[in-house]
Amino acid sequence: MVRVYFTPGCSACAQVKEYLKSKNIPFKEVDLTKIDPQEQQKLVSRLGQLRVPIVEIDVKKIVYSLPEVKEVYG
Repeated sequence: MVRVYFTPGCSACAQVKEYLKSKNIPFKEVDLTKIDPQEQQKLVSRLGQLRVPIVEIDVKKIVYSLPEVKEVYG
């Protein structure tokens, strides 16, 4: 499972989502502006930060940019 943590208006987030779509890679979108502060703190603890985009791949790998996503998926 791939999760893309994003905020509305984030162009880097849109690029990551478009890339995944172009590769037919299914993903779940998580809008960080709609998460309560306690959940945000849990994410910071688990993911290390809330800088977007955050792409969580199979809960094993976390990347923060389109170039890093391309390294994983080619």
